[in-house]
Amino acid sequence: MSDKNITTQTDGAKPEFKNLYTRVIETLNTNLEESSNVAIRWLAWRVKIGLEIAEKFWWDNCPTFAASLAYTTLLTLAPLLAVSLSILSSVNLADSIAGTEGQEIKVTSETALEFFFDQFLPPNQELADSVKKSFETFKTNAAPVSVLGLLFLIALVIWVLSIIESAFNMIWKVDKARPPINQFVVYWFTVTLTPFLIAGSIYLTAKVQALAASPSYAEYRYDQGFLLKGTPFLLTAIAFLLIYRLIPNTNVRFRPAIWGAVIASVLFETAKLVFNWYLREWASYKDVYGGLAIIPIFLFWLYVTWLIVLGGSVIAYAIQYPKEVKSKKKEGFDRRKYSHYYAIRILLDAARAYIADKGPLDPFAVQQKLEITSEFYGEILRKLHKLDIIVFLDAGGEKFLIKRPLDHVKVADVMTNLNGEMLACSPEPLDSDRSGVEELFTDIRKAMEDGLGAMTLQQLGERLTQEEPEEREHMAPVLELHKES
Repeated sequence: MSDKNITTQTDGAKPEFKNLYTRVIETLNTNLEESSNVAIRWLAWRVKIGLEIAEKFWWDNCPTFAASLAYTTLLTLAPLLAVSLSILSSVNLADSIAGTEGQEIKVTSETALEFFFDQFLPPNQELADSVKKSFETFKTNAAPVSVLGLLFLIALVIWVLSIIESAFNMIWKVDKARPPINQFVVYWFTVTLTPFLIAGSIYLTAKVQALAASPSYAEYRYDQGFLLKGTPFLLTAIAFLLIYRLIPNTNVRFRPAIWGAVIASVLFETAKLVFNWYLREWASYKDVYGGLAIIPIFLFWLYVTWLIVLGGSVIAYAIQYPKEVKSKKKEGFDRRKYSHYYAIRILLDAARAYIADKGPLDPFAVQQKLEITSEFYGEILRKLHKLDIIVFLDAGGEKFLIKRPLDHVKVADVMTNLNGEMLACSPEPLDSDRSGVEELFTDIRKAMEDGLGAMTLQQLGERLTQEEPEEREHMAPVLELHKES
């Protein structure tokens, strides 16, 4: 899903809110630039980053996506669990684990389900019992389902996972979803792997609980508490890490993904405690909804969960592309409008590397230098490859070399044909006006080519190299002032 087709929510924001936001940002910038107090500058910087992340969260329609995913999850969570647990039941995992008081715990579909709800739901017994009861009813009714019904459930699960992928692709500015075959492989791998991850989590949790309850650990109360409380957090963080790394159809680096996972895990565990406190102390939902109270409460919890999941992905994006987040302001800045500029910049860097005998460009270094995402970088390379200007050296389409000699790569070819044939006429309707417009377009293309002349990539590089010392001398006072600030 492209960000070009999305109407941002900030467009409808009240002018008072926009003015307040602008004043806050200006105040933070003033503190960053003028304050001599290191603590104030540090705090202002962190708050500014937080506001920029929150702005991207809003711009990417994450609250709307979270609401949609909450409804979808409410409808399909039971089928998803049913398919996953049926896979777990078909595998022999009868090995028992020593529990906290010597009892044996077997990894079965029942213990896996119990563990999943303990991890996923707030620690509210009434809510947990209601959700478990509803799922048990579904499982009982779904037991006699035919092969056709099972295939329908699997198709439903894959459909849900495709919706989830589209939300993450929106955040990461990925225009294309995975090919259908790749989608099926990834989604089926997710469905089959999930129950085994749950089984491994049960094993790890039981072992930690047994260790914390052992006599040799009796004197270490703080260590016991850390183990018992830290294990669920660790498992949640691992789950978020896998989500952020695997679901988006782009290269999410490990460091941003793990930071997003850790922050999302903290928010998730905190939300569970706050939600439980609210249900226990303040909620009067039973008086309003009666026996149906479980539906809105569980739906709201799903919404909060998806807000946190998508928020963690936004944080990972902001860490991986910090300058991209800063430049994505209300003016609707979109680097795709300047694809010709970035294509020339990439070719110039590749030409300089070729002349210096340095081999292919480092994709990450180019993306950092030009402040662009890996998705946009790959998009430009694919267009250059289609023009037969570059040749890829890897299957991922990130490393390349210029295919022709530098004096055979015309700048006019890139400028006029990068986004397809420039100023092309539609084949229909065939009338006199079409012929006139076609002649006009031909004249415009010829004028552009005459204006660029026969300039090649080599000549452009030499021209910029000659201008560079003069530019540096002209910009020296500005650069010095920038360093001081």
